[in-house]
Amino acid sequence: MKKKLLAGLLCLAMTASMFGCGKQETNAGNAVTPNQDTTQTNEVITNGNDGNEGNDVSATINAAERTMQSMILSIDYSEEAVLPSPENVYLFAGKLTLPIKLEDLHEYQCSSSEHVNGDEGPLKTHTLAAELEEKKDWKLSRDLMTLLYDKSYTSVADEGGLYLPSFNLGKTEESITVADCVEKNIWYLDQSMLCPQILGMTEDEQRERSAELGIEDTEEFCLKELINLFGNPNYLAFGMDSPADKEIQGLLYPDRNDTNFHTTFAYIGWIFEDYKLLLFVNESVTVTSEGEYKNYPSSASFTYFADGYNDFGNYTGKNVVSEFKVARQAELGDMTYYQRQERKLDAVDAPETEGTSETESTQAEETTSDVEQEELIDPDLDFSEEANDNYFYVTDCFQIVDNFYLSGEAIKGELHVGDEVYVQFSDGRVVSGQVTYMQIYRESVEVVNTGESAGVVISGITREDSDFLRPSVIITKQ
Repeated sequence: MKKKLLAGLLCLAMTASMFGCGKQETNAGNAVTPNQDTTQTNEVITNGNDGNEGNDVSATINAAERTMQSMILSIDYSEEAVLPSPENVYLFAGKLTLPIKLEDLHEYQCSSSEHVNGDEGPLKTHTLAAELEEKKDWKLSRDLMTLLYDKSYTSVADEGGLYLPSFNLGKTEESITVADCVEKNIWYLDQSMLCPQILGMTEDEQRERSAELGIEDTEEFCLKELINLFGNPNYLAFGMDSPADKEIQGLLYPDRNDTNFHTTFAYIGWIFEDYKLLLFVNESVTVTSEGEYKNYPSSASFTYFADGYNDFGNYTGKNVVSEFKVARQAELGDMTYYQRQERKLDAVDAPETEGTSETESTQAEETTSDVEQEELIDPDLDFSEEANDNYFYVTDCFQIVDNFYLSGEAIKGELHVGDEVYVQFSDGRVVSGQVTYMQIYRESVEVVNTGESAGVVISGITREDSDFLRPSVIITKQ
């Protein structure tokens, strides 16, 4: 499903190319690290007109320096089909030892269909094991996502605890049921943003380790720490199966095209015998009017796939590691890229969840959505696809100039400009708003039909809500 929804992301990226990147902060953490040798590629390219009528900025291009600012270009890749599995490593806030078994997740909580107080109030939670048993005969029309909560939760309104990924069953064939997915181990865990919890770290632990590595940027830190734990990735695919040489050129030389802007969507992966890891990266690059090269990794997410999920190529695209390495060598010559700095962790038991530590409580407070409490509503609504005539599934969100877009797909029915809607955040809370603008492939549209991917702007939803919108659901008011 993610591969299909890239169409919506790409159409927004093309719009961004007309206006420049909307993100203001720079990628400060992309400093050259000690094992990155930039002395091999010091060819200076003068970008005067160079056939580019749309950009008359005169600038000196050092391709090696630009390479080291890119998460995608700056790391080495392995051409091994299957990587050797590391020992004593864990992932996510629950410090789940790899390979993760479905039984390891059974006691985590998820939303039930019962309210705490009769027909009112927040929904109760029950265990994932109970959820899978209750829905075992369901036939999947698409991947089925379930939000996981701390083991100590009794309702979705509880606070604190662990920041956990979502649990997803994969629809890999027609007429597959929940029970089939459980039996065949077809599931994955999806963390919608790169954060230290992916690595089983607290923020304090991340700051200490970041200082050791000399990396400030969180996304770059997570990528390189994953390499340190699991080795260099052996999987790379570009959005819409874009050719590797085209993306290398786009990332290095955005000033050679009329828009002076380029966006690359890439999947960086690690394939092991018993599981797969996947990092989704969205990098946008531009050159300012002063001739300064800027790289903006505007979004990223991380996914753990169980061994039964074999539909990897349809989820992402063709593995182009070999083609990429050849094209990069042809463009840049001999350079040294980021290699694994081996770091083993001692396996630990999942932390007790009956109480919440002061650190965890602080983190929970810091990640609370900026939507004012009085704007939140708790209607007695069923956000399942089956219960709604119009159902829009959101997988990403980002700012372009003055608009904040929710990017996703109309799974069922239609969505119109002017529709009054409810948006269910990933933590179960609900806000109301109005659809004020929509676009598909740079074109403004008044309606999005079933099966179409689009970017949607909704009143009252802003960039500050990003942590709670990947994924989320939009339904129209009945």
